[in-house]
Amino acid sequence: MKKIIPISLLLALLFSADLWAQRYGTTGGVRSGRREMGISLQQRLLPRTTAEALVMIGLKQYSVHGLLQYHYPIIDKGLNYYIGAGIHTGSQRNEGRFYGMDVMLGFEVKLPAIPLLLSADFKPMAHIGHSKSSQWETGISVRYIFVTHRDLKKRKKRKEKEQKKEARKEKWDGFLEPLRKNEE
Repeated sequence: MKKIIPISLLLALLFSADLWAQRYGTTGGVRSGRREMGISLQQRLLPRTTAEALVMIGLKQYSVHGLLQYHYPIIDKGLNYYIGAGIHTGSQRNEGRFYGMDVMLGFEVKLPAIPLLLSADFKPMAHIGHSKSSQWETGISVRYIFVTHRDLKKRKKRKEKEQKKEARKEKWDGFLEPLRKNEE
């Protein structure tokens, strides 16, 4: 009986993977770390690449981060791990401004049937002008999916349709132009 439950859970996970196949274009939400909390905005740039902006506020500092992340599907496109890197700037109380670089490794899952994306990550940072030369942060994010992959496909199809319509119109205008001149 004890062996049947894990096998059943694994099979349910594999067969429900199609529910997770909905990918996203734009997400936004909150990120909570050990010492800071903030806002996370993520935009898909390429099929597996996203840009993420973080605005984090803590008791002794605030910071703004810009990251590029590359996603790798684990079971399906709704369950990924990602790696990325970026830069940050901020201000520390009593210390002034600081700058630095970030590296990020994390996991994310798109919840089936609801437009939420959950992620957990590990984000080491190297600082210049900070009281600590490096920090090893972890965080959890909950993001709402504003633009789905399906929405992006619809926009692309609509744009292609408009371009084809414009090309046909230009072609007919070119064909009819000599006839119009003959009428004059």
